[in-house]
Amino acid sequence: MRRRKTPVLRALLVVLDLLLLLWCASPIFSGVWHVGMTGAAAAELAVLVVLLFWPGFKRLVCAVWSKWAGKAALCALGVVLAAGIGTCLVFTGQMLYAAYGGPAPQSHTVVILGAKVDPAGQPSAALAARLDLGAAYLQEHPDAVCLVTGGQGANEPVSEAKAMQAYLSAKGIDPSRILLEDRATDTRENLSYCAAILKEQGLSSQIVLVTDGYHQWRSQMLAREAGLSPQPLANATRFDMLPGYWVREWFALAEYLFLGG
Repeated sequence: MRRRKTPVLRALLVVLDLLLLLWCASPIFSGVWHVGMTGAAAAELAVLVVLLFWPGFKRLVCAVWSKWAGKAALCALGVVLAAGIGTCLVFTGQMLYAAYGGPAPQSHTVVILGAKVDPAGQPSAALAARLDLGAAYLQEHPDAVCLVTGGQGANEPVSEAKAMQAYLSAKGIDPSRILLEDRATDTRENLSYCAAILKEQGLSSQIVLVTDGYHQWRSQMLAREAGLSPQPLANATRFDMLPGYWVREWFALAEYLFLGG
């Protein structure tokens, strides 16, 4: 009975892993690819190879384990894998809590972090989602001011901040309520430059921080580093993009927390 169940279970796991692999790799059909998606797809592909060739993989592990050097290598690999998985789980819990665990934001200063602008100068889908969320907050709080932040990348016809300002204006937000920070090239610069502008303008350092949920924890830490007091307003990431962006954020968090990057 056990022998019959094992191939069926393995077949189900193969199907599940294929679905996860397709989910991780699906952004390529939208012309999007980055290191996080590569990492997520590579992990699922490795699991798939192990599942497909399980008998041979099991024999190989047993052969390696039969030698003392092999035991040491496998134990070290196990410790590294356990530490990596544990770290990712801790990161995930902190990311979810930072994005969704606090009270509803209440502030008259809104900071919207930039993202990619397309060749036509329009916000990408990810950036548009952030801007829609920020616009809704600004409409509900007519006394609030907004600071949009993001410089101009090599493949962007205008700065992210300029595209964001135009998008919010088209949504009915008075341009006089929108301040621009158009020099930043990464999240640390976004928040550092924003802190300086808010201080110059005499605006509150308590901010509503608008960015994707996966991005909130690191953004909040960088905001505090810049002297700001952030309150999260997290937008949902597109379902097909979620695995890759989540894995990429794990890499960015590891660099920030362990290497000071």
